[in-house]
Amino acid sequence: MIKKVARQTFYQALRFFPIPVKRRLIYFRAYGRLPNLRMPVLFSEKINWRIVFDRRDSIAFTCDKVKMKEYVSSIGTSVLIPKTLWHGRDLAELDQHDVSVPWILKPNHSSGQVIIGREVALDVPDIKRRTKGWLKDFNYSVLGEWAYCHADKKYILEEMIGDGSSPLPDYKFYVFDGKVKLIHVDINRFGSPTRRMYSPDWEPLLYHNSIPLGPIETRPSNLDEMIKIASEIASGYDFMRVDLYRHAGDIWFGEMTPYPAGGAKPYRPKEIDKILGDFWTLPSV
Repeated sequence: MIKKVARQTFYQALRFFPIPVKRRLIYFRAYGRLPNLRMPVLFSEKINWRIVFDRRDSIAFTCDKVKMKEYVSSIGTSVLIPKTLWHGRDLAELDQHDVSVPWILKPNHSSGQVIIGREVALDVPDIKRRTKGWLKDFNYSVLGEWAYCHADKKYILEEMIGDGSSPLPDYKFYVFDGKVKLIHVDINRFGSPTRRMYSPDWEPLLYHNSIPLGPIETRPSNLDEMIKIASEIASGYDFMRVDLYRHAGDIWFGEMTPYPAGGAKPYRPKEIDKILGDFWTLPSV
């Protein structure tokens, strides 16, 4: 209880600081030291450098779930994109929608919040209760993650990938200048999650951050195609994380992420922070 109150107090106080200060405070809280943002070396430092300094138009849309789907659709990759059933601010509009497939509801402008509708029917009163506070601005006003201030504050209802009977592995590709250098796989993300990292050749690694190390998964039969798709989506970026799913042999788009873990989840062992940092050549902004 004391830790929870201290955490809430910390984040409430962050609203009053300029972004460079709040990012240094967040980093210090996570790592026990201040980041080097003038000449960043570590991957975590470079994420925070991007949050503080990178204001390019190409980054601005990447925290808006509707716009990132439109972007991926426009570049013509072979990836499948979950159908958007509805998006908007007024949940009462859902009463007018006859949804005939399992669905997922999440905020368009933030991460980590989701309602999984394995049953087709939409219980709008229950959804309103469970989404209370979802439209608040946290990622930008509190955490200072700049691209989130360009995301429309609304809900998005999507067709679920699969039938929801079991959680799909979440494949996350770290792409530097168009080349995948690391893959991490989250299992049961919204239950009891585990995480395992792999090289692009599917060599299992012992690195992880914030989530317990998971078992070694079988190499996906279409891994090469997934790597190709992730590289295409992240083409033109010095760094972007691309999240994909697999179901019934098909590859599905999840999201793009310019700020993995907000640069505030320490890696173990620490050396991976330096290894990933070496892959990332920051732009001149």
